[in-house]
Amino acid sequence: MRKAAAIILIVAAVMNVLRGVMSAFVGGVATGSAPAASVDSGSQAFWAAFGVFLLALALAQIAGAVLLLLARGRLPVTIIAALSVAAELVMLFNTGMLFWQLFGLVGGILAFIGARGIGRGRP
Repeated sequence: MRKAAAIILIVAAVMNVLRGVMSAFVGGVATGSAPAASVDSGSQAFWAAFGVFLLALALAQIAGAVLLLLARGRLPVTIIAALSVAAELVMLFNTGMLFWQLFGLVGGILAFIGARGIGRGRP
């Protein structure tokens, strides 16, 4: 379970890098939240900050995947899983369900399950 969660978290991290770069540097125009002409400055600031959060989350997801593979760090993996699910829920409520959001949701849920087995002698 931990290996599957690690692989899916790495795929979600790649997706978050792409979405983070689009959001941080374009400021929400390319996120699908609204047409470019009708995006106000508050929305652009939110999406820019959220893009920076996605870039940081991508690094954390890679670290979480390594911790899952090494079966170490139950608490950090749980926090990273919660942040992964929270980020996907923010995207879900703002842009609707998109295919690549499944990677973050499934990866976060599997990371929760995998973190429960860390330190309990399970392979």
